[in-house]
Amino acid sequence: MISCPISDIKLIPIEKFEDERGSIEVLYKSNFPIDFKIVQLNQSYCKKGTLKGIHYTSDMSKLIRVISGEIIEIVIDMRKDSPDFLNGYHITLDKNTGWIYIPKGFGNCMYFSSDSIVEYLFDVEFLKSEQIYLNIFDKNIKFPYNNIDYLNNLDRKSLIRSEKDKIGMSVKKWLSL
Repeated sequence: MISCPISDIKLIPIEKFEDERGSIEVLYKSNFPIDFKIVQLNQSYCKKGTLKGIHYTSDMSKLIRVISGEIIEIVIDMRKDSPDFLNGYHITLDKNTGWIYIPKGFGNCMYFSSDSIVEYLFDVEFLKSEQIYLNIFDKNIKFPYNNIDYLNNLDRKSLIRSEKDKIGMSVKKWLSL
């Protein structure tokens, strides 16, 4: 398991065994290095250029991995009592990266740098009605652990985004709820 600069975010490699017959990957087992109970498994396909804005549910942890393609996973610390509050961290994920663990109290955003299939494990049932959609371009979100703010280098006009992501609320509005 590899720690990221923001506490509690973890990269968990997938064990792979190969021989002349082929290979097998151990995706998940009961002694996983985090406390996580699988309640729901989702898989999505997104086209190159898709940006999924900050999706946040305070009581949900996620495990995310890329099955094919490549994404930029952006994790935002939404814990109001954290020294990393509103700090973001981005990392490139592909099929060889393994899982990224996003614990309760974090929002996440994905930019699909290629056509990609992504798998999500949730520790609670995913309900769209309980999701908060925040504006990923809000200037209150900082990226102190990366050399660049990856998002500022994207051509915003060419991004593929849902209507909910296009009108995501500001951090200021979220804080006033």
